Formats: sequence, structure tokens, C-alpha cells
Amino acid sequence: MACMQKHWPTKDNLFCRKITPDKICEVCGNFKETKDHVLWHCYPAKEVWKEVGLDTEKVMDKCPKFLDLVWYARNMKQWLEEDIRLMVMTAWGIWTNRNEVCHGKSRKPASVLARWINNYLEDYLMANHSTQPYKESTDATWQFPKPLWYKANMDGAVFAQHREAGVGVMIRDHYGAVVATLSKKLKAPLGALKVEAKAMEEAVSFTRNMGIRDCIFESESLTVVNAMLRLIDPPSAIANNVAGSLSLLPMFRAVSFSHVPRSRNKVAHTLAQVARGLSGLHTWVEETPGCIENLVSQDVFFLS
Repeated sequence: MACMQKHWPTKDNLFCRKITPDKICEVCGNFKETKDHVLWHCYPAKEVWKEVGLDTEKVMDKCPKFLDLVWYARNMKQWLEEDIRLMVMTAWGIWTNRNEVCHGKSRKPASVLARWINNYLEDYLMANHSTQPYKESTDATWQFPKPLWYKANMDGAVFAQHREAGVGVMIRDHYGAVVATLSKKLKAPLGALKVEAKAMEEAVSFTRNMGIRDCIFESESLTVVNAMLRLIDPPSAIANNVAGSLSLLPMFRAVSFSHVPRSRNKVAHTLAQVARGLSGLHTWVEETPGCIENLVSQDVFFLS
């Protein structure tokens, strides 16, 4: 690892090779420009960490080096995978912008860089998530809720070329019968995580408007589910959507949230994709849209 540190083209390393006349950071002008200084200690880096929602100020004394933070977060604090992923992407974003500045481009403000990091991460997750295959099995189908409860499945879709998005929601009762469905186009260039949070918000509102008071909400986004369960603080990009969803929960008698794979969420996924061809919001109450009839039938067949 020590050898790898010397390959980073920081001013500290370049000075040792007699390439630069000094080793001082050009941003703050006070400290050597080492890898850890660029990623971790320099004030622009601190602003970015705070902006993305990973305010690491309290652990800097325990983690003087960036790799110490990786170890501390993973082993001592047991951060969620989503936070580890965001941490790595944030470091990459800070370093990338540092290199852009070195080549004559302007430094991005912390808020702009944080938004770029979150959008890049969301696009990466969506691209990889959408290509993950799954093995069809009876265990990979929609599951019945307990008697007298309802289940609302939701999903989001990003239509990047048209700078639009779509959400789909399906509500079923404990017999597996479709109670209501929703498909809605959103005329906004939302990222993957943002549209999943919006899908949750639409599902909670739609279910409440249907007069349902005991419901399980299922989403493919573990981040959104954990935020609704208050296990994590939501990323800033979806904080308002999560707050909106949470504000509606007192109108229910009992709710639950769970994370499901795509294989158990195929109907909601299809409804989200159908939104591409819609002009706005479409709902179906006590009827099943033709686009999902076969998928619903397959679930009932596997579960019967």
C-alpha cells in the first residue's frame, strides 16, 4: 500500500521527483498536498463530504488518513453498503474535480459536485441493476400479505433520452386480487434513486386515497426502504420525498416496509415502464390493465 501511495500525482509526490517547485496545496496554501489532504482534510473536501450527507468531521481525529476512514466505517461503525458506496464515489468525485482544476477547468462548488456525485452513482446503480439477470422460481414471485392486510408494490423507471421518468404502483389484497394500479409519467430528468423515492411517495399517497389502512409497502430500493424505516438518514437528493411519505403514515392504522428483488416486483416494474407512453397519470380501480394481466396470472399460478 505504501508503494501505491507514491504513484498518486499529488504535489507532494511530484515535488519529491523534482517536477514541481513546491509541495504546498494550491487551494488552502497551508499544508502539503498529499492524497489524504486532497480527499479528506482540505476545506473544499470537507464541504463536499458534508454536502453529500456524510459529515465526517467528528471522526477526523480518529481517522487522520482516508484509508483509516474506510476501515473505521466498515469495521467499527458498520456503515450500510449504500454509505460505503457513496463514500467511495465521493472520494472519486473529489479527486476527479481536483484533476480537472489541474488541467485548467474550474473547481465545482460543493453543492454542484455533490449533486454530480449522487447523479453519477444513481446512473451507475440503475445501469447495473437493470441488467442483473434473475432465475425464475416459485420463490421469486410476489408473496401474499397476511389476512386483512394489503400490499403495495412500486417501482420507478428512468427515460434518460427524453429526460423523463415513470412510476408504477400495484395494490393487492391478501387473496392476491388486484385492488388498484397506477402508472404515471414524470416530466423531469430524475436519477434512479430519486425516482424510486418518488415511487414510494406516490404509492403511500395512492394507497391512502384508496381508503386502505393496513398495508405493506415493497420497493426495490434498499436505501428508500431503510429511510422509511428510519434506519438511516436519507440522502439529500431524496430527503423531501421521504419526508413527504412519512408525513402520510399517521393516516394509516398499521404499515410495514420491505425490500424486494426485481423478480418479486415485475408488475410494478412493468407499470413504471408503461408510463413512457402516457401523457400523465393513469389509474385503474378494481380492474387489471391488459399490460400486466399475464404477469398477475403467473403470480397467482405459482402461488396457488
